[in-house]
Formats: sequence, C-alpha cells, structure tokens
Amino acid sequence: MQRRIGLTMVTCVAAALTLPVTAGAHTKTVSAGPPAAAQHLLTKAFVKKYSPDVNAFFLTRVTINQGDTVSFQRNGFHTIDLPGSSGQDLPLIIAGPLVSRVKDFAGNPFWFNGQVPSLGLNPALLSGTGGSTYNGTARVDSGIFTGNGNAPAFPVKFTKAGTYKYFCDVHPNMVGYVVVRPKGKRVPTARQDAVALAVQLARDIANVKAAAKL
Repeated sequence: MQRRIGLTMVTCVAAALTLPVTAGAHTKTVSAGPPAAAQHLLTKAFVKKYSPDVNAFFLTRVTINQGDTVSFQRNGFHTIDLPGSSGQDLPLIIAGPLVSRVKDFAGNPFWFNGQVPSLGLNPALLSGTGGSTYNGTARVDSGIFTGNGNAPAFPVKFTKAGTYKYFCDVHPNMVGYVVVRPKGKRVPTARQDAVALAVQLARDIANVKAAAKL
C-alpha cells in the first residue's frame, strides 16, 4: 500500500509539473529551488500555513553530452557556482577591516574594537565570474541577482566530459552535479529526466512536511 501511494504521488507530481526538462535540442534545464511550475504543490501541501522552500537543485544530478548546455533557472535567492579546479564555492560573508569606534549605550568603547574583523557580503558575488562555457578549469559563477523580478536564465555550455560538482554560494550544502558524457554516448531522455524530477520533488515535499510536524 505504501509503495502504491508513493507511485501515485510521483505520477501526480509529474502530471502537475509543466516546467520543460529540455529547453532546446541540446539544452537541459536545472532549477535552483523548486521549479516555478511546482511552487503551488508546496503551497497546497501546507494549506498556506507556511511559506516553505527547498534549498536544492532540481535535478540534483543531470546528465548531458559534451558540447551541450545546462540552463540554470534561479527560483529564489540562489547562485550557480561552478568552482573550477579549486573545487570550493565562494564564501557569502568575508572578513573586512577590524571593528573600530563602536560604543555601548553609555558611550564606552566595546572591548572588541581593534580586535575582531568586521563582516560583510563577498563583493565577488555582486557580479558574475567567468563566461558561459565550462571545462572544469576556471570558475564560472552567476553571482547574486540584484535586479527586479525573476533572475534571468544562466546558461552554461559544458565542453569537456566529466562529472562536475557545483554550489549555491548562499545556502550551505546546496550542491548539484552535471555529468557530461562524450558526444554520441547515451544520456537520459526528456521523459526519463521528467520522472526523476518528479521523484525528487515528491520526496523533498514529503521531507519538508515531516519537518514541519517536529
């Protein structure tokens, strides 16, 4: 019975999800945060009691051919950070000059003046880094979108076969993988990607609902 319920949920999610898994003949779409077309599923699940979100990439692992493009869609406050050979994401907050001339309500200077650094948003995230192609060597980062409305798509063409881990610089442990296979090698079809996407979305919605009951 439990397995049947799970399969039914996946089927319903797949039917409700209208976001195309492919954006072109050689492009696949990955969403940072739940796909826009699936947001109503989260709202329905919580009957407007909460405003839940899922800090994950959908799909977490996507497989393409060498020379194909992944179009990253940012649904929420996220970045796309392909770290290059460093293998590490950019920090959101970095240390600045030492704190100075900070006083309490009585006008006395705090002890930490000249002792601890100030903290601020990493300026490297205020604009993008790198171009629109990636081979695992140099960083390609979308940066934080500071405009109005929805962030534009962030397409990246992968020019070398391999498995590439990428990050959201805003949310710790939010990672994804792009598997790039040589040209001509078999990759999942759009239908297979849609099923995998529905399974991931159904699982994450169930996890969020369980967490809300704690």
